[in-house]
Amino acid sequence: MSARSWPSSPLAAAGRAFALLVQPPTHVGFDARGFDGLPDEILSLERLRALLLEPRTSVEVRDAVWRELVVRARRDGPAWVVVAVGVALPERLTSGSVGDGG
Repeated sequence: MSARSWPSSPLAAAGRAFALLVQPPTHVGFDARGFDGLPDEILSLERLRALLLEPRTSVEVRDAVWRELVVRARRDGPAWVVVAVGVALPERLTSGSVGDGG
């Protein structure tokens, strides 16, 4: 990807990085097994974000997931930093259709 096609806005760049990270065939998923209130499976990151935004997802589950995302970002490196930032960003910035914004 050329520098010209990469967004100059930091948030748009983070959104683009997340969008690229979650495109098939991705091996990055969130193992939700053991998190009460979430499906007992490995979730796509987009699905994880959607579940965290659902009103029926408890604050306790959200807090537990965020603790795990922070641990993984610190422990497992750059891909998980992108995951944590991407899950936190509004969906419109990670859909892959966002413009440069900067």
